[in-house]
Amino acid sequence: MRPKTKLVLYTIRGGEVSRMHTVPHIGEYSVASHSYGVVSLILALHPQPSVALIQTALWHDAPEHYTGDVPAHAKWDFPEIAEAMDHAESAIEEEFNCIPLNELRPADIEWLKACDGFELWLWCRSQLRLGNTRARIVMERIEARFHQKWATIPVPVQEVYTDLRREDGDYGKETDDDRYLNKA
Repeated sequence: MRPKTKLVLYTIRGGEVSRMHTVPHIGEYSVASHSYGVVSLILALHPQPSVALIQTALWHDAPEHYTGDVPAHAKWDFPEIAEAMDHAESAIEEEFNCIPLNELRPADIEWLKACDGFELWLWCRSQLRLGNTRARIVMERIEARFHQKWATIPVPVQEVYTDLRREDGDYGKETDDDRYLNKA
């Protein structure tokens, strides 16, 4: 099989992986929808994202086609799992040569990590609005991580997060973004 054919299959199949399989949730949540959200956040908030950052954001979870989606808290609580997963994912990324890590600047990596976490936070926010209270624990873990790493989170991400947190006093009531989006 040609390398490009393998790359196409690898990236498409990576997008088919289900996320958040350890948390009951409403609807589907795939790597593809998550990656779309991460790229959308970068394009909406970053003043000049590099092609390497966009490509990395799009395909950053593609190795999960092989490894599955190991929950973040498992990696946080068991560093040896995180180390093994990092090793496996690096080997997979190297085989398919689809993540241009050598082209990413330290600021790009900060943007990627911030938008990766922020997209999951937004998904949790949506789940809570749909009545899924099981998403609250995940959201609280993300918020704790955000507050630990606040100095490394790009200012535009901080600003949107802060705006949404300020608005979210009660997850059950209609908010300004609901009213704005429903006008379209």
